[in-house]
Amino acid sequence: MFAAAVDVGLEYLRELNVEFVCEMTPELHAWCTGAPAVDVADERTFHLHPVLAAEPASDPFDILRMSLMGSLIPGLYMLQSPRIYSTALTMLALSMRRGTTPDTANALTVLGLLTWPTNELRLCFALGEVAHMLMEQFGELGRAAAPRSNSTNYGHLRPVRRATRAAACTQR
Repeated sequence: MFAAAVDVGLEYLRELNVEFVCEMTPELHAWCTGAPAVDVADERTFHLHPVLAAEPASDPFDILRMSLMGSLIPGLYMLQSPRIYSTALTMLALSMRRGTTPDTANALTVLGLLTWPTNELRLCFALGEVAHMLMEQFGELGRAAAPRSNSTNYGHLRPVRRATRAAACTQR
């Protein structure tokens, strides 16, 4: 069931001329991580993240592309598809170039989830927090998109806060 839905969504994205990004470029990495303005170990710097300063997307087709890719994320996750990474990167690259949408928050949380195996726990948490801040910026639109982002954020990224704070306390 998920595979058929994902295939239809991917075909539609091809019709919308979406070219998937397969590798994180240095520019995209800096934009996603907030480097150098954001210190992932200091929550007080999260408000400086460039995602939060980006203009909202205005092109209806960009908003549609983002929404469709965001809708594919759960199916890709359930299928354990490696395409989830390129989908998140594509969403973030589109957001960086053309403006953010509430689905940008979804892509940030997915990136945080996929960063987990690198043991960059502070970055994972920071991505989730910035995603939450971005959804708040969008007001009602952010609340409408919240279920997609919040399932990843609250289920996987926010629990990291306790572990990273405990680790910080033992390092003093």
